Amino acid sequence: MVAVMRSGQIVAGVLDGVIKIVIVVIAVMFTYKYALEAFDFGYRVFAEGSVSPEESARVISISITEDATPMEIGEVLEEKGLIRDARLFYVQEFFSGQHGKLKEGIYELSSAMTAEEMIDVMCTGTEEPEARRE
Repeated sequence: MVAVMRSGQIVAGVLDGVIKIVIVVIAVMFTYKYALEAFDFGYRVFAEGSVSPEESARVISISITEDATPMEIGEVLEEKGLIRDARLFYVQEFFSGQHGKLKEGIYELSSAMTAEEMIDVMCTGTEEPEARRE
C-alpha cells in the first residue's frame, strides 16, 4: 500500500513538472514573438523608407482639414498607398520635431517620400520638403 502511494505521488509530481515546463515554454514563445514585433515596429519608427522608388512613384493629392488627427491622416495616407501603416505614421508624427504642427490644406504627396518627408510637407505648408530643395 505504501508503494502504491509513492508511485502515485511520483506520477503527480512528474505531471506537475511537465505542466509547469509547458507553461514556461509557451510564455517564452509568446514573449519572443511579441518582442520581435515590438522591436520591428520600433525600428520602423525611425528607419521606415518610402513605399516605392523614385522612378515608379505616384503623386497623390491629399486634403487635410483643421480638425484631422494624425491617426486619421495616417489612415488616409495608408488607404491611398502612400504609407504602409497608419499606426506607424501616428507614432512617427508623435516623435517628430513637428508634433502637433500639421496644417490644414491640400498637399501633393509622392509614394517615393518617407513619412518624415510627408510630415515636413504637411507642417510647412509647401509641396516639397525643405530637405529636398537645393
